[in-house]
Amino acid sequence: MLTKSGSKAMLAALVGLLFGGTTVSAQFVPWTTYLDFETGIECGVINAANAELVVLSATGELVIITGRDTILGGTFVDDNLSVFIGCDADLNCFPAGFIDYDFDGDGELSLWWMALNGTVFDIDEFTGEPLATDFLPFDFFGTPCDPCVLWDDQDACFVEDDVVIIIDDGNDNSDGVSVSLCGMGVPASFGMTMIGLMFMGLTQRSRRLR
Repeated sequence: MLTKSGSKAMLAALVGLLFGGTTVSAQFVPWTTYLDFETGIECGVINAANAELVVLSATGELVIITGRDTILGGTFVDDNLSVFIGCDADLNCFPAGFIDYDFDGDGELSLWWMALNGTVFDIDEFTGEPLATDFLPFDFFGTPCDPCVLWDDQDACFVEDDVVIIIDDGNDNSDGVSVSLCGMGVPASFGMTMIGLMFMGLTQRSRRLR
């Protein structure tokens, strides 16, 4: 049974599906999230020493989301979470460490871009290249997990009763990266039927309360 807040959330989702927007669940956001099977923690933010990044699901490229969202061209993250830089169209690349979970200074698990010796990479602010450091994950505190906190287009992430809903309205409203999401094909007749049924249910409920 839908509560009042639940009805509002579903209505927003259906309107998004029908009128130019696409409401998508967590697995359909522009970035990839990674699950730590031992703890059940799932994060999308990848921490470097001086920046936060995400991996674009569509291309495997890294995007800096600290400040203005900026794609690091020529980067690629494979299914094993190995990172490559200097990639050409044929994916001829140079290896540049890996991404993995580790504990930060607060004792919280978070994702890190690390060298083979476990130190955290720094990002060159001019070239975007990874630079070696002596820092380890536990040298950092308050590391983020959810990309919605840093993603430029905050219209893409809004909170309804503590549930994050991701919407792509097809418009580029940010000054940063423009990402096109794959749509969810839902027939308009189905959506209109669902809205009609919801409206009838809410109307009947209001009548019962009078």
